[in-house]
Amino acid sequence: MSCGDAADGVDGVDGKKAEAVMPKKRTVRRIEKGTCQRCRESKAKFIIRSAPYCTPCFELNVFSRFTRQLYPPLHPPQPASSTKKHNSNNTLYRPARRSSNVLIAMSGGAGSIAMYDMLSRGGYVGTGEETKVADITKGEKEIIWEKGYVVYVDFSGALRAGTGGEEADVEWMRRLVEDRGMVFVALRAEDAFDPSLAERLGGVRATNEDQALAIDLRAAGLPVHPIASTSTTSSPLDKLQTLLASVPPPSRPSILSCILTSLLNTAASSLPNISHLLVGETSTRQASRVISATASGRGWALPLELASSMSLPNGVVKINPMKEASLKEAAYVCRIQRLATRNFRGWGKAGGDEKGRDSRGKGGAMSIEGLTEQFIAALDVTHPATVSTITRTGGKLVFPGQQDQEELCPLCQLPKDPSALEWKARTALTSLGKTPKSEERDPMSSTGAGGEAQIDLAPLLCYACLTTLTPSIHAKKEQAEGTVELPLWVGGRVKMGREEMKSEIRDFLLEE
Repeated sequence: MSCGDAADGVDGVDGKKAEAVMPKKRTVRRIEKGTCQRCRESKAKFIIRSAPYCTPCFELNVFSRFTRQLYPPLHPPQPASSTKKHNSNNTLYRPARRSSNVLIAMSGGAGSIAMYDMLSRGGYVGTGEETKVADITKGEKEIIWEKGYVVYVDFSGALRAGTGGEEADVEWMRRLVEDRGMVFVALRAEDAFDPSLAERLGGVRATNEDQALAIDLRAAGLPVHPIASTSTTSSPLDKLQTLLASVPPPSRPSILSCILTSLLNTAASSLPNISHLLVGETSTRQASRVISATASGRGWALPLELASSMSLPNGVVKINPMKEASLKEAAYVCRIQRLATRNFRGWGKAGGDEKGRDSRGKGGAMSIEGLTEQFIAALDVTHPATVSTITRTGGKLVFPGQQDQEELCPLCQLPKDPSALEWKARTALTSLGKTPKSEERDPMSSTGAGGEAQIDLAPLLCYACLTTLTPSIHAKKEQAEGTVELPLWVGGRVKMGREEMKSEIRDFLLEE
């Protein structure tokens, strides 16, 4: 039997023409290499993952991926008892207007600037004065949030860069934000040691005098000592620089990342009526986070950090709309809109003792984060699918615990992996042996040399933060022999953990 068309002049049954046993191949339309693969008409201007795009199609492609991450967390959650399978397409329409405000975290990099530009051009954030309801039948778009706040954290104090250029960056950011009708909030990294930060932002002043703690890095248990606010005359900037100088250089980016997270959470809690926190972390940054966090022992809570949305302890929902856009794509968006960016973060210079590159061009990175960023940037030049492959792998990770019931680490404020101390002891190359029972101390009810209550911070930390606070052999003698003051949020978390533990065991305590 022939598998081609029927021969000419051969009819089928009832005089009808016989059908071909195997249909012909569908004609494929050939596209020139310089033509946009989406509209197939305009000349391509950008090549993303070996696919050419013209300018309008490229912007539409990035914007569609932006909304695909932004919209679902803004819709009501699907009921758990529903038998209908959840379809993500049901949440890809524009959410309804809400009577709350949004906080936008902007660092000056291409990811956050592109996110802010798309939020502004898309009409998602109002100015707080809109009372008219948009008419959808006339093509008008309804806003989602009543008012927008943009927070910028300046790390020049941590980097010891007092040249005055940081003031120009702050003013440039302020003009960019205020020109589009939003409120600009400027913070500094040393504000993590300022007890009046929440009051300055419009919130309630926290009683942080009894939450200020100093840590002794010489002891393995990391004992902490409560200190009074009047007992120290150091400025918040001096406290920050002392803390960074007391930990190894590879640990300093982790400390600064924890400070950034705490300042954003404080701003979200203190500013009026904030319901969502938006961050512009691109897929390139997330690919670097997957490798560096796994190498530093932060794999337990890594799925939560890579998620598109996450509920914070203060009730605010954190959303990352730029999760599917690479740094290169975000830079293209900024170039099309003629927006300046500040992509250099420079956290590897924290402490002021960064080593430069040698004569062969090697070195210069003193942390796992810096090495990972250099590795991915170099590999992505020759292998464009590097970032997407790593992010797809990270997207398959699942948090093994229960987020609402897990104990939080006081430093990074993420769920703490169980048995961090035991795991660290098993993986150590040397062992100091067991401590005699007469010298063992209960981390929640021990006493110091002067009879005051002491606690050990090590049992409360996750594995990565426990490694971060490892004493540095390069620290100055006067800093290594003394104690180092911790940021204020750590003391608050430690105090909260002690109160929760006491409330759980209150019924089991014996009366004297």
